[in-house]
Amino acid sequence: MPPFLIQRQGFQLKISTIGEAAALEAVGILNNSELIAWANHMLINGHYSQGLDALDDTPETLPAQAHELFKQAVKELQVQEFSPHDAAFTAARVIIQQIADQEVDPEVGCQFLCHHFSLGSPQKGPASNFSEELGMREFVYLEHEMCHARAALQHPVPYDPGPPEVIKQEILSEAQRWLNANT
Repeated sequence: MPPFLIQRQGFQLKISTIGEAAALEAVGILNNSELIAWANHMLINGHYSQGLDALDDTPETLPAQAHELFKQAVKELQVQEFSPHDAAFTAARVIIQQIADQEVDPEVGCQFLCHHFSLGSPQKGPASNFSEELGMREFVYLEHEMCHARAALQHPVPYDPGPPEVIKQEILSEAQRWLNANT
């Protein structure tokens, strides 16, 4: 089956398997419209499911209903149900692998990761409880470094972490280190 792509603020995330889609949905990364688009992608590619057939991109399809139908479809397709920890790990791995493979811009990918895992943020997301446990704190540091580097390009700042390209390389190195430690 060809990968399914979701678009976010200049970021394109590739979902290659039903299991990856289930993990991303479980940690709150896939929204209502994306679940419906994913359902259509599955139907077009021959993975028919009655649960998927019931998804429709109309105002009547409420977000809760889309998520419930998605879960039914995943169960019908016999995808193993994830524990919250395993869902967070799988979702992180999907994002970090694409950063390491440079399929996405390291800076944008790192921001996406930090946002959805609420790393270093008071805002709590479903995956944020596991960010520390999954050893992802280094991404927060690098994301903050990138913000400082961008500011230093605009105006001199007391702390200059170096050029953004150097930090992008550090993000790539950290993504590879994380993958090596979690394979």
